[in-house]
Amino acid sequence: MGPDTDEQWRRWIAPLLAILAADEADHRAWADHHGVGAAALADDAEFAARLAEGLADRGVLPPQDVPDLHAVARLCRALDGVDAPTAEAVRAEARILARSILTARTGTWHHPLPRRVLPQRAHG
Repeated sequence: MGPDTDEQWRRWIAPLLAILAADEADHRAWADHHGVGAAALADDAEFAARLAEGLADRGVLPPQDVPDLHAVARLCRALDGVDAPTAEAVRAEARILARSILTARTGTWHHPLPRRVLPQRAHG
């Protein structure tokens, strides 16, 4: 894998998966601390799934990861506006998929949670 494609994985996909793979309490604490709601995670997951398509097309990401990343995005989108028990069940399903992808790619699902970079600082 080349440096550009590895950078795309490390910068966009792996951090999102780390958040989603985290234990429920860690996930909630991270989201609360950074003010990240379900809609923002869904947007990030949809972006990661589209990015994964391009990486798979170039042969740098296993094609079987793409449907899983799209499933993660759908689950994240389903979190918006649901009751707490439903949200917990949906997050559990997303967590399983995120852990599976991370473990297949890196050998472990447990990764440090990222420091959130505000959009105005990411490009300025």
